[in-house]
Amino acid sequence: MHILLLSGGSGKRLWPLSNEIRSKQFLKVLPDGQGQKQSMVQRIFGQIQQLPGLQSVTIAASSSQKDQIQAQLSGPFHLVLEPERRNTYPAIALACAYLRDQVGLGEEETVVVMPIDSYVEQDFFDRIHQIDEILNTTQTDIVLLGAVPTEPLEQFGYIVPEKKEGQHLKVLRFSEKPSVTKAMTLIEEGALWNCGVFGFKLHTLLMLLENEFPGQVTYPYLYEHYQELEATSFDYKVVEKAVRVRVIPHHGRWSDMGTWDALAKEIEEVFTGRVNLDESSKDTQVINELNIPVVVMGLSQCMVVATYDGILVTHKDKASQLKAVMGSSPARPMFEEKRWGHYQVMDQSVLSDGTFCITKKLTIEAGKKISHQYHQKRKEIWTILDGEALLLLDGAKSQVQSGSTVIIEPYQKHCLQAITRVSMVEVQLGKELTEDDIVRLDEE
Repeated sequence: MHILLLSGGSGKRLWPLSNEIRSKQFLKVLPDGQGQKQSMVQRIFGQIQQLPGLQSVTIAASSSQKDQIQAQLSGPFHLVLEPERRNTYPAIALACAYLRDQVGLGEEETVVVMPIDSYVEQDFFDRIHQIDEILNTTQTDIVLLGAVPTEPLEQFGYIVPEKKEGQHLKVLRFSEKPSVTKAMTLIEEGALWNCGVFGFKLHTLLMLLENEFPGQVTYPYLYEHYQELEATSFDYKVVEKAVRVRVIPHHGRWSDMGTWDALAKEIEEVFTGRVNLDESSKDTQVINELNIPVVVMGLSQCMVVATYDGILVTHKDKASQLKAVMGSSPARPMFEEKRWGHYQVMDQSVLSDGTFCITKKLTIEAGKKISHQYHQKRKEIWTILDGEALLLLDGAKSQVQSGSTVIIEPYQKHCLQAITRVSMVEVQLGKELTEDDIVRLDEE
C-alpha cells in the first residue's frame, strides 16, 4: 500500500495567517505533546510513519511549497511537483504516473490518496488498512473514507451510502456542500462527511488516462502536457462516475481544519504575541505576529489575527465565509518559509524616480545558505543585523557579521552561508521586482 498526500490549498480560508505560499498545512500552531508546536503536515506525516506495512509516501504539491515541505519534514518520502495548480484530478494523475515510472510501483498496488491537512487521531489509520483489504477481496474500483457527522455543516461534501450500518457500504450518491437543512436530511439518511480519502488500484487511474492519451501515459509526457489534463476535482472526474464505489464509516474524530473556528478548537493558547485581552472577552482567541500591541475588549467568541498580510476580526460562527468575502488573495505574500529559514516583507514602495523598492527581513538558520544565484532586473542591498556568515560575491570570498553592508548589482553572482543564525535586512531596487527574477547556479 502506498499513500499519496495532496498538498494543495490557496490559503484563503485561514487568511491572514496563511497565503498563496504559506498554506494552512504549514502553520506551526498545533501542540506536539512535548511542549513545542507543529504544523498539520508534520502531524499527519508523523502519524503515517507509525503505520505497519507501509511501502512509501509520496507528496504531490505545487512548486511554491517545495521549500516548506523539505524544511518541515524529515524521513523518506517522494515529492511530485505540479507545473501549475490545476485541481486534484491532474495532481493525482501526474503522481500516479510518477509512482509507476519513477518509483517502480506495480499497477496492482493499492494507492490511498488523502489530504495532507486532515486533523485525525491514530485510529483513523486503522481504516486506511481496510481500504487495501476491500480492494483485494471485493469487486470494488474505489474505496472512500467517510466520517460520521457530529452536526449538519454546509462546508463539507456528503457521501450517501446504500444503508446506515456496516463495515463498508455501497455508495449511492454524493451531495456537495448542501444547506444546513439539506445536511440534516442527509444525516438522517445515514450520510457521511467526505474525508477526501480515495483508495484504488494504480491501474484503475492509468487505464482512465490511457483512454485520454493513448500510448502517451508516462510521467515525462504528462508533466510536459500538464495543461491538457482537465482542471477538475478527482471526485467529479473519477469517483462520481465510477460504478463500484464503497465507503468505510469512521466513527472517530476528523476535521479538515479549513476554517478559523475549526482551528481555534485545537490551539491551546488564548493569545500569542503582544496582546492585551480583557476579561469581558469570552471564548476569544488572538494571534498577533506584528511587533505592535493588539488590544481586544468586549469581544466574545471571536478570532482576531494580525499579520503582515492583514488583520482579521471575525465571529467564529462567520469564519467559514471568509473565502467568499476575501475574493482574490493579496498579490504578494508578506511571509514565506524557505529551506534556509524565512523572510517577511516589511515595506513596499515606489521611489520618486519610479524605482520599485521592497524591504525584507531575512532569518537564515546556522549552517544553511541562500543558493548561488544572480538577478537580472534588480539591485540588492544587504545589511547584517546579527550573526556571522560567509559571503561569495562574483567568486570573491569574505566573512560578514553584524554591521556589514553588501551591495549586489544585477548579474552579480552571490551566495550567503550562515555560520551562526543570521538576521539581515534586504532592500530590493528595480524597475520590476518579481520573485521569479532568480537564476540559480551550481550549488557546489
